[in-house]
Amino acid sequence: MIRHSDGNCKTVRVFDSEISNPPSLVSNRTLELAPWSDLEFYTGGHDGAANRRRDHNTAWIFKGKLPNQRQQP
Repeated sequence: MIRHSDGNCKTVRVFDSEISNPPSLVSNRTLELAPWSDLEFYTGGHDGAANRRRDHNTAWIFKGKLPNQRQQP
């Protein structure tokens, strides 16, 4: 869920289209913008008990890119 400053919420999905059988990621713990780019971010989490898995190999991290929303002059 992304909560916007006006109080509205939007559900989004974290996934990699190159993974043929993606895991169900349900427990995002952090989202950080990259300090070297205003269009790149990292998100990660731990899905152990959240989707009834054992606590082995359940941490994850993804790199994402934001759409370039800058207006050209």
